Amino acid sequence: MTPDEPLNIAQFSQVTDVLFQAALDSSKWQDFIAVLSRHTGDIKTHMFGFDRQTHQTFNLIGHGYSDEAIDVYRRHYYKKNAWAPGFANAMEGAVVHSQQMMSLELLEQTDFYHEWVKPQEDVCAGGGVMLFKGGNRTIMLGGNIRRKDADALESNWLHSLAILRPHIRQAFEFNRIIAEHELSSSLPINLRGDKSVALYVVDEKSHLSYSNAAGEKMLDTSGPAQWTLGRRFRFNLLELNALLTRATKSLLRNDREISHFLAATDQFLGPIEVRILRISPDNPLLPFPITLDRPHLLISIAKVGSNSQQYDRLAQFGLTKAEVEIVGAFCSGKTLREISQDRDVSIFTARNQIKSAMQKLGVSSQIELIKKLEQL
Repeated sequence: MTPDEPLNIAQFSQVTDVLFQAALDSSKWQDFIAVLSRHTGDIKTHMFGFDRQTHQTFNLIGHGYSDEAIDVYRRHYYKKNAWAPGFANAMEGAVVHSQQMMSLELLEQTDFYHEWVKPQEDVCAGGGVMLFKGGNRTIMLGGNIRRKDADALESNWLHSLAILRPHIRQAFEFNRIIAEHELSSSLPINLRGDKSVALYVVDEKSHLSYSNAAGEKMLDTSGPAQWTLGRRFRFNLLELNALLTRATKSLLRNDREISHFLAATDQFLGPIEVRILRISPDNPLLPFPITLDRPHLLISIAKVGSNSQQYDRLAQFGLTKAEVEIVGAFCSGKTLREISQDRDVSIFTARNQIKSAMQKLGVSSQIELIKKLEQL
């Protein structure tokens, strides 16, 4: 590893292979934490939080700690964690150094340091990433590094979190999508309604290998997706086809672009969110009746919100089409940089559009913005 490349391509592939196993089966998050720890210097790694939509609660998923240390933490120190208040104040998507949570000087004055941190080989360095932050879902991922290893490991750890952040978020989004897919599949057709997410599996040439019931329905009607006579999957929107082309080329190159996201507006469905995830033939957890012989793409298409009325209500506040789409992307967990790259605009344009939308909606923070959207 080098400061410019904290994870080489082989390590990145191994970490993200397990990550996307967790995307399709939430019981695999422990395995992801373990492989991430192993490829970033065997640091003590942990994740905690909750997602009400998927009914997941991560009291503390850890790797590298002794069972006794985790037990003692849960029973006595989780409310005394001196880093927790500073970490909780981080913006969604932010990678935070441990000393941004609390300075080392102040940390060393706490009982938490002397009674738990120092006995764990003085793991006073490190940091974490605020993956999601809100009343419906709050999830944090962090790592504790020994003081003596800080110079060698800390920078690479924080850089790794920054590189992996959008893909980890994407994995959690697919947790929600797969949960909805499994629920919808178990319901009688007349009870499924229109909330099902369309799912497709395609190869590097966009040949369609699988589509769920909602996906088949979308292909058979006027909508954002269709297939050609050669059974190739394509979108009806230029920007989405450009994203698909980018994803298939990335699949052929086997590079680091292993997940993609774009918010768009379909003339019939209104605002939609399209997510693309690379899936491996080694992944035994596919919730679909197919077998893969090489890497494929998993594509989801979902309407923003439970119905398209939310788009109309946002428009009534004076939001432009671009502002509606960019707000949807921002509230789904995308950072400004990721939004600017997906939409091919400058980060300043993305920031200004979000600020304009927030002014029109009368909110001043991301949490207020999310709550406002939930009320519409």
